Amino acid sequence: MAHFWDSYESAVAVVPREAMSIDDAETFVLDETPCETLGDWCEHVRCTRGWNVGTNVGGSLVDDLVRSVEA
Repeated sequence: MAHFWDSYESAVAVVPREAMSIDDAETFVLDETPCETLGDWCEHVRCTRGWNVGTNVGGSLVDDLVRSVEA
């Protein structure tokens, strides 16, 4: 999975590895989660998934999703 941050929307998009289209991604608006910041989200992912990777910050959410699905 890839997690992409959209600072304009304060949201994280999660794109499964097997995604075939943008419709396969799920978006989480931080105000609607227990996480208050991007750092909180990263810590949540690290604790629940065992991932210890940096964030992908920059660009737009839509552009990042399109690139991840096309890759």
